[in-house]
Amino acid sequence: MKKSIDKYKKDFLTSLEEHRGYSDLTIKTYADVLSEAFGYIETVEENGHTVLNLMPYRIFIAGLNAKTISKKLSAVRSFVAFVQEQGLHVTLQADESIKVAKTLPKPISHEHILEALQKCDLKEKLL
Repeated sequence: MKKSIDKYKKDFLTSLEEHRGYSDLTIKTYADVLSEAFGYIETVEENGHTVLNLMPYRIFIAGLNAKTISKKLSAVRSFVAFVQEQGLHVTLQADESIKVAKTLPKPISHEHILEALQKCDLKEKLL
């Protein structure tokens, strides 16, 4: 299964670039996350069906920020969805979602607004 995962990983990253138009940095991030994750994910094959146990990986990344954990698990889920589209029977174990608090944008300080207005022409100030 290790060889087929590596092959599918290359195909997945290629599809991110060619079909979805992801940037080079995003593709590198996906590649790094998948390489890291498959160093911890337990893979079990049963009757032509592959089960990926995420628990060891989740334990490894448990100390990270909730948003980071969510993004890393999302990359793994996207990869698994791609592999499933290719016809492989793969399921994820220990794939519970993490709640990420939604934060409001931070307001711009009054000083920054005044500084920006000083550098604008009249038309930009009116906008």
